[in-house]
Order: sequence, then structure tokens, then C-alpha cells
Amino acid sequence: MKPFSISKNDELSHIIQKTYRLTLDGWSHPGKIISLAEQVNAINFISDFHPFALLIGLMLLDAEASFYISSSDNPSFSKLINQITYARQVQINEADFIFILNDASQDQIQEAFRKAKSGTFLNPHQSATMMMEVASLKIKGGMTLSGPGIDKTCSFGVDGAEVWIPLRKEKNQEFPLGIDMMIFDHSNQLVCLPRTTQIELVQERKSWDM
Repeated sequence: MKPFSISKNDELSHIIQKTYRLTLDGWSHPGKIISLAEQVNAINFISDFHPFALLIGLMLLDAEASFYISSSDNPSFSKLINQITYARQVQINEADFIFILNDASQDQIQEAFRKAKSGTFLNPHQSATMMMEVASLKIKGGMTLSGPGIDKTCSFGVDGAEVWIPLRKEKNQEFPLGIDMMIFDHSNQLVCLPRTTQIELVQERKSWDM
């Protein structure tokens, strides 16, 4: 882990602004694969510990936000996030942002989806945003997406989707309640999945609606 350099705050601000603009494009076009490799590489003066998750944390978290991390690295990474953003680590059912890192077990993934807060009918925005790390995102694959922001349909592929798609369906079944997701891979690519996005697993000919 590298020490954070206060003298590079201006540089960091530019990196986060660029990340934010690119991420907005991802939210506007669900299923579109966004590359954040340049931004991830640019924050190596802070730490090389879970760099993509750190970049997203720097963009989203502040002293008023709360987070939870599903990972065997929970203590170390949580300490780093807290030191840099001042965000609070809380229990999973209270967290504004939930990070599911690639070493999370299936039990941890299931716990994250089932316990994540999904808002209320009066305040649906008081829900969790979930960031999930996967091995790779692919332009073509076994998932077809439809819904707002998508021209008819689009597709992408991600390993392990069969584990969490049914959990996401269950969590998002009472719209506008639900969770939003950001999925990122080891090539520093990102896909955003608002709760309004519907997913069909083509290979299994099953449709998991919101």
C-alpha cells in the first residue's frame, strides 16, 4: 500500500471528475461497457490495493455516506476507504454502498442482496448501491438487457451471473423499491445496471424481470 500524497489533491480531483462523467454515461446507457483503465492507473499514487473499488469509493463516498465490504480483505480495505473518504463502515443492512469484491463467497453474495436496503415507497432513493467485482465483462454474452436507456435490447456477458440475477430480481420486484448495481472487472471496465433494467438469461431461456 502506498501513502496518500496530499500534494496531489488537484490531480485526484480531475481524475474523480472524469470518472464521474464516464459513470454517468454508464447509468444513461445500461449495459454499455465503460473503460476506466486510465483513471484506475492514475490513482496508483494512492494505493495499488483493490484499485477499481478504491476509485469508485473515492467518487461516491464522503463523511456522510456509509459502506460495507464483502471480502476477506474487509478490515484492511475498509480502513483504507475510511482514512481517505471519512465514510463510515456499518452493518450490511444499513450501508448506502456495498462492495462485493472478487473473493466474496456465494454465501456473502447472497447475504449482500438479501440484506441490502431497498428504500421505502416514500423514499425509494434511500436504498443501497451495490458494486460487484467480477473476472471479466464481455460485449457479447448470455445476458440480454432491456428497459429505459436501452434501444430495444443490448447484451453482455459476465461469469457467475446465474448466482445473483435471481437475487436481484427478488430485490427489485416491488418497483420503485430495489437496488442499483455497478459491475466492474479486472480489466477496469464498468457496466451500470439501474433497478429499472430487465435481464434475460438467453442461454437458459429464462427472463428475470425487475
